[in-house]
Amino acid sequence: MTKTTGLHRIRVTGDTYALLDEASGSTGHSYDTVIQLWAATAGADTAAVEAARRALSVQAATQDELRRGLADCAPNLRVAAIRLDKRHASPSETADGFERTHSGADLTTNGVDLWRSVRGYWVIAPRSNAIAAYRLGHFLGLYAGISWSGATDKRRFALTGYRIDGGNRVNPETGDILQPASSEENEALKYLAGHTLAMPTGAANPIANLFTN
Repeated sequence: MTKTTGLHRIRVTGDTYALLDEASGSTGHSYDTVIQLWAATAGADTAAVEAARRALSVQAATQDELRRGLADCAPNLRVAAIRLDKRHASPSETADGFERTHSGADLTTNGVDLWRSVRGYWVIAPRSNAIAAYRLGHFLGLYAGISWSGATDKRRFALTGYRIDGGNRVNPETGDILQPASSEENEALKYLAGHTLAMPTGAANPIANLFTN
């Protein structure tokens, strides 16, 4: 039996297909995401294994469900969810000082590496003022205070932003605490951290606007 995943086709037995179909139905994740999460559970990184197991044990929220939840708890945050691909080398530097050596993320990527991956470059409208970072549906972090660069070849990167962590606004480059987070920022972080997100694999632009206004 053959199943299409992204741009490649794989051949699996009927039993394997049945397991894959069941896991996809119970989690809401695509076949490709389920396979990658299964692979992550066999890794040596215990934190990544735990994250993958959690993603496989719950029903992922749809984009509409997260929109409604955020509208209730944080109506002034316009959150753009960004699905990061696998961490890989991607050296980049702009005249504005945005420099990185990698893009994408693993299930445990955090700190400055996550910030530099999630900043850009994206085909994104500048209306969003917050970013939620995801890898394989697993929530990695929330950034608020986002402002966007002008578009170059239709792509933008975040000029400003801070991470919401431990009830504070944190400088994503240095880890320094800037000031207490707002109540909406704390509520949004709590809400997002309690859900995984189902997003289609292979989309040309891995952005989902979790706001309507």
